[in-house]
Amino acid sequence: MISVIVLSYNDSEYAKDCIDSIVEKTHCDYEIILINNGSSLEHTKFLDVMPSDHYIKLKENKGLPIGYNIGIDLAIRNKSDYVCLMNADTKVVTDGWLTNMSSVVNNCENPGMVAAMTNQIANVKQNLTHRKGVLPLKIIDANWVGLGMTLIPIAVIKKVGFLDENMSPMAGVDVEYSLQLLESGYKIYIDGFTYVWHKGKVSLNQLKINYKDLQKRNIKYIKEKHPETWELVF
Repeated sequence: MISVIVLSYNDSEYAKDCIDSIVEKTHCDYEIILINNGSSLEHTKFLDVMPSDHYIKLKENKGLPIGYNIGIDLAIRNKSDYVCLMNADTKVVTDGWLTNMSSVVNNCENPGMVAAMTNQIANVKQNLTHRKGVLPLKIIDANWVGLGMTLIPIAVIKKVGFLDENMSPMAGVDVEYSLQLLESGYKIYIDGFTYVWHKGKVSLNQLKINYKDLQKRNIKYIKEKHPETWELVF
């Protein structure tokens, strides 16, 4: 079974489209874990009634890594085989997307994490705008991928560990976890047959943080934690 973890903070209008698209486009054994990451009452009233198998409502925003880790912990207790991390401001476009991505895990060497193609991501290899909107229709090796549309085997998480909560609330969490995987001997792939639309920065724009300062702090942290591998991603 695949646990699809949808992390939402003040983006309920997108979360509905995200969940609807998951239900419509998924044709394998899965469950939806919806994490309300401290949303306002206005957004919570909509999240409270959205369809999901498990709904976790946090009193305050815990940041991206902690929010996802809460969902991952539940997925492990539910004995899932994979987790799929989804930002709420995403929408699945490719029919059978999870079947595609799990096939990459089953057919590629030492898979640690598989990501979908998208329109809004910092990783050029994963960003369709650099390809004029045309899916590459191949499996791409990568040194890192954006976390908000990725499939990770539970067995990998049990070996490598959860997302690094020292990087809360966000900024570079995907890069740091990618380096953890690479250092543990795993490979990272992008499924060029699968597309997930991403609005981008919806939750970030709701947080009262200085993103540039946070990014600078977390890059320094990554370089100190991964002195021998950080140059693979920066």
